[in-house]
Amino acid sequence: MIDFLKGDIASCGKGFVVIEASGVGYYVNVPDSEEYRALKTGGSVKLMTVMSLNDGIPEMFGFLNAIERKFFLEIRSVSSFGARLSMAAISAMPLTRIAEAILSGDKKALKSIPGMGDKKAERLILELKNSPIMKESASSCCLICDSGSELADAEEALCGLGCSPEYAHEYALCALSENPSADAEAIIARALELMK
Repeated sequence: MIDFLKGDIASCGKGFVVIEASGVGYYVNVPDSEEYRALKTGGSVKLMTVMSLNDGIPEMFGFLNAIERKFFLEIRSVSSFGARLSMAAISAMPLTRIAEAILSGDKKALKSIPGMGDKKAERLILELKNSPIMKESASSCCLICDSGSELADAEEALCGLGCSPEYAHEYALCALSENPSADAEAIIARALELMK
């Protein structure tokens, strides 16, 4: 199994990137979200990868960080959920919002994901409502009330370093969930570690 790919971006477009590594071009499916649309041909990137079979044909899916890959694998583990629908979920909304929708049973929010009908939304809720990953991600959102200013300062700093507001929020929340008493500086430092 290929755990990650690191190399130059030979080409990229909506939902994919081709990485040249050691003279080989790897076609990798990626989320269709702002952070990935910012990738440019000629740049370099490191993607955490997952291999999947689609009608017997191997496909590679890539993520800028381990958190997204973990979410992808968790969603894909649900009965009748394939890699494509799992990727559509990650592309459609922030990870914390997915977790909140699953834990609160918000089918309407989940049905906004392309390809997600009523039955699939119900199945996602049923099978992942007790998932430690979902609980950890959703509970981190509750920390905003207690640590609002530190979180806001950290997010502002991360945006200043080039993160999109969505990603700055996502990583700052993850960092804060690990250490609820962290100040802005500690949140920023941990968020940057998580992005690697």
